[in-house]
Amino acid sequence: MSAPKFWLSVDRGREALVFRLPDGTPVVTHYSFALVALLMTGPLLLQGVAAKAIIAAVMIVVMYVSIFAHELGHRAAARRQGARTTEIEIGPWGGLAHLEWDERRGIPMRPVAFAGPLVNFKLAGLFYALYWIVSYLGAQDAGPFGPTGTWMIAIRVLHLAFVLNLSLAVFNLLPAYPLDGSVIAEETLGARFGLRRVRLLIGVFGIAAATLSIVFAFVMAMAGVPLLIFASFALNWQAIRENWRAAPGSTSQAAPKRVTSVIQFKKRGGNL
Repeated sequence: MSAPKFWLSVDRGREALVFRLPDGTPVVTHYSFALVALLMTGPLLLQGVAAKAIIAAVMIVVMYVSIFAHELGHRAAARRQGARTTEIEIGPWGGLAHLEWDERRGIPMRPVAFAGPLVNFKLAGLFYALYWIVSYLGAQDAGPFGPTGTWMIAIRVLHLAFVLNLSLAVFNLLPAYPLDGSVIAEETLGARFGLRRVRLLIGVFGIAAATLSIVFAFVMAMAGVPLLIFASFALNWQAIRENWRAAPGSTSQAAPKRVTSVIQFKKRGGNL
């Protein structure tokens, strides 16, 4: 009798919990995700109000589901292109979908990269619609001081879930490593301006975005909205170093060592 395809296990080597999708694809959740999620919702937890603690706990779940759904969007788009998802990782940086396809043919990366943010845009729309409905119902059932108790918790959670998913979608579309926007920018502009030049520009923009994302994440955390999207200083600086010399006036399509994207594309025989 074959083992069930849905199960939960512990990977001590990677310090992660692992469960599998019905087709056997492993979803690896690193322990560090819980720590960062607690830090991001800390301002709510530290207020010492039971309602705030409930909102913080629910938002951790919403954050995980939103990131997971984002990666499932990449997975679905990749499958339509004939690429297989070998693994999904979720950690303090967000999520990664590891893809594999036949190295004898290429696949368009732009629709695969855009699919993740598109899922978050749809979730943002759904949460906003629910927020509007619950706000209306709460107002109908309100006392002299407005909605209280369960209504207020639901309204607050739905509003934060809307802001979280909208932020995930918008930030992931920025042309900075390791965000989805870097993949979209490479495929959209690479053929016209040269991959080296485009990667250099992405790296420069990414350094600025990395600085701003830290400030933005801090402000959002103070507002009680967990956000794990960060442009990477290391990856964007690596892109600048690897592409600086050939950038001025170069239109060469020779690809240097690929900087890891938010989608880690893998081909049979090595990394892309």
